[in-house]
Amino acid sequence: MFQPVLAGAADDIPLPDTSLDGVWLSTVIHHVPDLEPPPARSGGC
Repeated sequence: MFQPVLAGAADDIPLPDTSLDGVWLSTVIHHVPDLEPPPARSGGC
């Protein structure tokens, strides 16, 4: 079933709660701030 594409912010999707099984976020990664690197592992892998 094809659903229309809707514009909206990830924290304010313009649909009722529990009305979706998932969302597609495309070309978003450049808007996400850099995260701290994970701590170094101790011991072997």
